[in-house]
Order: sequence, then C-alpha cells, then structure tokens
Amino acid sequence: MATDTARRRWADLILWWGAAVALAILAWWPLLRGAGLIGGDIYTYFFPLKLWYAWWVKRGTIPFWNALVGHGFPTLGESQTAIFYPSNLILYRFLSVNMAYNISHIAHYVLAFGFTCLFAAAMGLGRWGACFAALVVVYGWFPARSCLEWAAVTGAWLPAILWAASRYLQTGQPRFWFLLQAAVALQLLAGHYHLAFITWLALAAVVLIRFRWWQGHQLRRVAAVAAALVAGVLVASVQLLSTWELKQRSHRAEPVFLEREITYGAVPVPYLAQLLLPWHFYPKMTDPLWRSQFFGRYYTNQAEAHLYFGYPAMLLALGLLVRRRERRLAVLGVVLTAAGVVLATGVLVPVLKALPGFGYFTGPGRYGLLAQVGVALVAGRQLDALVGMMRRCLARAATLAALFGAAWFEYTWVAALVQIAGITFDPPIEYLSRGLSPLQNVLPATARVLGKSENALTLLGVSQLPAYIGLSPREYLDGPGAIPFRWNKPPTERVLRWLDWAGVRYIVTADTLPFLSRWPVEIVWHAPDPFVAQLLGAARQQPLRVYRLKQSRGRAYTVPADTPLERLKPYAKRPDRIQPVRWIDVRANEVEIVVDVAEPSLVVLTDLFYPGWTVLVDGCPAQPLAASMFRAVRVPAGEHRVLWRYRPTWLWPGLALAVLVGLADVALLVISVVTRRRRRRHGVREEHDRESEELAP
Repeated sequence: MATDTARRRWADLILWWGAAVALAILAWWPLLRGAGLIGGDIYTYFFPLKLWYAWWVKRGTIPFWNALVGHGFPTLGESQTAIFYPSNLILYRFLSVNMAYNISHIAHYVLAFGFTCLFAAAMGLGRWGACFAALVVVYGWFPARSCLEWAAVTGAWLPAILWAASRYLQTGQPRFWFLLQAAVALQLLAGHYHLAFITWLALAAVVLIRFRWWQGHQLRRVAAVAAALVAGVLVASVQLLSTWELKQRSHRAEPVFLEREITYGAVPVPYLAQLLLPWHFYPKMTDPLWRSQFFGRYYTNQAEAHLYFGYPAMLLALGLLVRRRERRLAVLGVVLTAAGVVLATGVLVPVLKALPGFGYFTGPGRYGLLAQVGVALVAGRQLDALVGMMRRCLARAATLAALFGAAWFEYTWVAALVQIAGITFDPPIEYLSRGLSPLQNVLPATARVLGKSENALTLLGVSQLPAYIGLSPREYLDGPGAIPFRWNKPPTERVLRWLDWAGVRYIVTADTLPFLSRWPVEIVWHAPDPFVAQLLGAARQQPLRVYRLKQSRGRAYTVPADTPLERLKPYAKRPDRIQPVRWIDVRANEVEIVVDVAEPSLVVLTDLFYPGWTVLVDGCPAQPLAASMFRAVRVPAGEHRVLWRYRPTWLWPGLALAVLVGLADVALLVISVVTRRRRRRHGVREEHDRESEELAP
C-alpha cells in the first residue's frame, strides 16, 4: 500500500514538473534561441539595472551602488537589482545579460507552475486538478506582465510559501519549516516587496480558513510558521535594512503617499467586464488611441490592470460552488477571489491607506493574483470531481484535453493582445553589452547625458538624466534633483543653470533638438546607431544626434575652497573659476578623481551624497561635504588623488543577522535529527520489549 502511494506521488511530481518545463518552453521558446524581450520597463528599467550588475559581477565585485542612473542610487536599498539573489549571482556571472535574463524568466515560470501544483495538492486537489490550477494561476496572470521582471521572479515564491506552510501545518515535519523560511528569504531577496506582502495576505487567509488553527497542536504549528516568516525576514535583512534606510530618504517616507501614487495600476471598475467580455476589450489594446483614452482616466495600463480567469476556469469554479461540496476549500476560494477583485480596483485605498503595506505599495491591480489563486483552487477541485465521475478513459482524456486546450488557447490569445512587451530576434542588449554600439565610441564613459528614454542610455555605459527609479531618493522627485524643464518647451536661463549644475554635458536625441536656436549647444555626432535608435523609439536606420553643451561643469570639477556652498545650489549663479578635473574613473563602489589645483579647492562630484560614502585624499581619510545634493571634499594646492568609497551602512548588521539565523538553523536541524533518532531507537526498544514479553513463558 505504501509502495503504491509512493508511486502515485512520484507520478504526480513527474507530471507536474514535466508540464511546468514543457509549458514554459512552449510559451517562451524563442528566448531559449537567443531572442529577447523588449517593451515596457525592460529597456528603461530592468536592463539598465542588470547590465551594470553584470559588468561588475563578472569582475568579481558586487555593486552596491549604481553610478549611471541619474546621479546614482544604492542598488542594495532599491532592491530590484536583487544583488544577493542566488540565481542572479550565477546567471549574470557566467552568461550574457540577455541570456541570463531569459533563463531567469523561464526558470521562474517553471518554479511558479510546479509550486502551484504542490500547493494545490496540499489543499486536497488531485493530479489533474492541481495541474489545471497551476495553468490558471501561472499562464492566466503572469504572461500579461512579462514587461515586469518582478512578476514571475517574485511571484514564483508565492505558491512555494503557501505550499511549505500548509505542509508544515499538516505534518509538523521540520523540513517544511526550513523550506518555508528559505522561500520567504528568497522572495524578499528577489526584490519586489509588494508581491511578498500579497503572499503574506494569502497565507493568512489559508491558515485562518483551511486549518483549525485554534486547536492546541495546530496553534503551536501556526506559531512555528510565524517564527519561520520572521526567520526568513531576518535572513533577507541583508537587503531589507538598506531598503528601510532608502525608504526613510525617499518620497515614500511620508506617512501616507499621495493617493494618486498608491492607486496607480488599479483595475478600473468598468474594466472588470474583461472577465466576461474579453473579445470586447482585448482586441482594442492594439489601438493606442483607445488605450490612452480608456486607461488615461484611471492612471493605469493594460498590464497592471489585467485580470482574467478564462471561461473554463470560471465555469468549473461555479460548478463546485453550486454543488456545495468541499466547503472549506470553497470558502477559501470565495474569500481570496472577492478580496483580490475588490483590492485590485483600488476602491478601498482611501480606507486602507493608513494601514501598513496598503499605504506604501502602488499597483493595486497586483492584488488580482489573490483572486487568480482562489478561482484556480476551486476550478481545479471541480475538475477532479468531474473527471472522477467518468468511468471511461477515453471520456476522461477527451474532457481533460478539451479543458486544458481551451484554457491554454484563451491565455495565449489574451497575452498576445494585452502584454506590453514583445519578442525580438535581434535584441539590442546583445550589442550594447558587448560595446558594439557606434555611439559608445562617441560618448566618454564618465559623461552625463540628457535623453528622452529614461535610463535606457545608461546601457551605453554613461550616466543619464532623467532617472527612473522604483524606490527613488527624495532629492530626485521633490528636491534639487527634480528636472525643471519639458522637451516641448524652450529652455530658460533657469533650466540651463540646472543642467550645468547637474553636470550634463551631452544631449542625445533621435530628432533635431526642439527649439535648437535657444540651446547653447554644438552638434558633435550625426549618424545611425540601430541599437540605440530602438531605445529611443526611432527607426533602426534613422540618424541620431549628439549635442554638446558649450558650458558644462561635467561630472566632477573644482572651485576655490572659499567658494560659499550656497553658490553650489542648482539655480545659483555659476561659481567663479570652475576648473575641470584631470582624470575621473567611475567604478562599482568607488569613484577616483585626480586633480591638480593651484590653490586650496573644493573637489565637487555631481553624484548623490548618501550615507555610506567616505572619502580619502591621497590615501588619508577626509571630511566629506554636502554640496547641495552632491559630494565635495576640500584639498590643498597641488596634485591630489581623491577616492570616494561606498559601503552600505546596514550591510554588516544585515549579514550578521543572516549568519545568526543560519547558525540557529543548523542547531535546530541537529536537534531535530538527534530527536528523531532517539524516538526511532526508543520505538525499536519498545517494540523489542513487547516481543520479549510475548515470547516469555
């Protein structure tokens, strides 16, 4: 009997993980052949982070600071670079950026599908019901968000956490406790904390509804689950503490965000009709005018606002609710679905915004993942019941093929119409990461440029404004670093002073610079660059233009030491006797500057002043100064070498906490193994004593 159960379990695992791999390859096979994703945030956010990360990881250095996006920001604090995420450390070390990104993308689809099957089985679903539930969750919710790397990478750990917690509550086996802790830590290290918050909400619903948590032994196990969550957080504190530091210095430091910011990415209530009328809404997504008119009013887009279960899943789910069987599972499904749909619309933001989490994360549409899980569980259980009523193998096979085929067709059709990202067989990142762009030979590596496509020009190895950062330092949005001009307006004296202050030396455009006669610039390059043209939304063979500002301080400069710091503010009159530095080198966590000055001077670096930066002058510690939002240091007359070094303030405390938790885990594991062996020995002795008593005369 035990052998048959083990065989069935192995057969289920082979089916589920085999289907996970097969469907991921079927959905994303071009990525395995060297194609790449393009569109949405991929080239304006994720590749700029990953390329900088890959450059330095391949050199054996973990970059705690990104020196190219804007005036720089802490990658450890911003978190979405995920510098300590294990797969990132491996993939970006040994593969090209494009292939590492692709493999990570596909692998997390595999993990999401497999873990969803395991979680569904823990909830009582059978082989085919669990597989169908995974199809509904993974390919009904994630592909539309393929332009958002965090969706699959962080979302894959949601079912893993739910599965590990459920199995621990059911069995009390320590291995599931350790798996739960590891899954929590990995989800947090992946860097997008909103889905982690949603995961905890889902876990609370599962524990409260599915398990008799108030009973004695279950209450102890629930407490152990809570301890595992805390332990996972402590392991991830190597990143979380730096994120908290950045959060305190960001626009999110306010007790409650602007309501408009929090509701970005909500599902408009009229758009909920997509659940029943997909043919009415989704084909219109290819019409930019309709999309902008409909979503523009709601401050969202079709990827963030996507919520679709599919007709097979909805009909199956309704069937189980009508039958009124599996009451607890049905209640769990209804609660998750109702909560997910209501939260996704953002209508409760005015009520919930004062609560932790709800008043911090944008994108309410992401709560739709709760609804997707709820519908998937109920639909999968009904599929098991439906198949179980069929005695003929042919009827079962036909039913399964029809339902799985219809669901797969729906999801692929919907994803093709809704997703913002597309697949290109000639991805620009392959050329940019290898330095094959013509423009890379024109712009100096230490230059700061101005361009319309946020962050994308950093793929050339230069610093770019404006910056797009998920968790942005306050200086960039509400402080002196906020850009004061628009491309469709002529530059004013105020704007030109700001650009000079910010160290901008070049302007890169796909077309002639608007109001060119009002700009104090000269054109230094006019030629095609097919790789950069795609980033700027231009035709591949369209010539690009590079303008150089005639008056620019550059990335670093010197002024006399008696210059008041007030003169170094963004709109102040330009200081007298500005001199360029002799040499500057920007590295992962360091900036080295060589100056030769005839008098005591201030060496100003137009990079963000942030906790963790220290400075050495000729190898000796010096006092760092804040020149508005930038860094400065005083040097005497003569030639000097200035070295700025960055070490995250909370790196070592976070590592210490992670190590302590690791040591505690080892101790718990040893205790668990010893206890188990003692119990086995005790059981053998008792059995031997009973046998001896029975054989005794």
